[in-house]
Amino acid sequence: MCPIEDAAFYHGTDGLGDANLPDKMDQVNVLEGPAAMHLVRLAKEHPGELTVIALGPLTNLAVAIALDDDFADNVKEFVWMGACLAGPGNVTPTAEFNAYADPDALQVCLRHCTMTWASWELCMENVIHFDEWDAITGSSENPVAKFLHTVTELFRKRREDQSNVNLNIGEVICDPIAIVTAFGEVQFSTINQNVSVATDSGPMRGTTTGDMRIFELVKAHPTLREQHIVKYIVPERYENYANLLKEAITSFGSDATHS
Repeated sequence: MCPIEDAAFYHGTDGLGDANLPDKMDQVNVLEGPAAMHLVRLAKEHPGELTVIALGPLTNLAVAIALDDDFADNVKEFVWMGACLAGPGNVTPTAEFNAYADPDALQVCLRHCTMTWASWELCMENVIHFDEWDAITGSSENPVAKFLHTVTELFRKRREDQSNVNLNIGEVICDPIAIVTAFGEVQFSTINQNVSVATDSGPMRGTTTGDMRIFELVKAHPTLREQHIVKYIVPERYENYANLLKEAITSFGSDATHS
C-alpha cells in the first residue's frame, strides 16, 4: 500500500495556508458520516441533475462508485481539477498532485465516469502575475479579497522560493478554474482522450497518458465504449478566466450595497 499523501507543504496544515483563521465551524451545518455516502444519497435523490466538481484526489468518488453501481449514471456531469497530459507535473516530472495522491481512485473513476478535466497545464496557462494578484486582493475593505490574500501567502512564498528556476511568475489559482468551467462561465474547447494512469509506487506513479484515437480504439474494442474517456480542456482555448476571477472578487458585496 502506498503512503498517504497530503498537500500541507503547499496549502498549510489547515488547508488554508496556515492562516490561523478563527474557527467558524460551529456556525456551519456539517453533515455527519462519510462524504461518499452523502454523494450516493444526493445522486439518488436528484438523478441526472447533479454536477460534481472535484478539487482534490478522487478518493471519495471512487468510494461512492464502489458503494453504488448506479452512482456515476445518476450524476449529470463530473468536472475535475487534476492530472496533466502535457506535463510537466507539479509533484513529479510527469504527475500532478491530485492524480499522484490517489491514482487507484483515479483509475476507478476513469472506468466508470466521463469527466471534464481542468488539468494542471490548464492552470499553468492561467497564472495571475503577482502584481496583478496584489491589485485584485489588496482591498482591506473587501472580506473576500482579504481572505484570498491571506490564504495564498504561503504558496506565494513557495513560488518566490523557486525564483532561481524561473518559476516566480505569479499565483496559480486552480480550484476556481474547475468551478467556472462547471458553471459555463468561460469559453473553452475540449478534446476527447482515452486516458490511462500509472498506479504503481514507482517514479511514474500518478502519470496520466492520453490517446486521442478514440474512433480507432472503439472500433477495435467495441466494449470500450466511453470507459476511460476524458473531455480534456485545451489550455490554449480557455478564455477570460483571469477577468472573471477579478470581477468576482472586486465586486463582492456590491449587489447588497446597491439594493
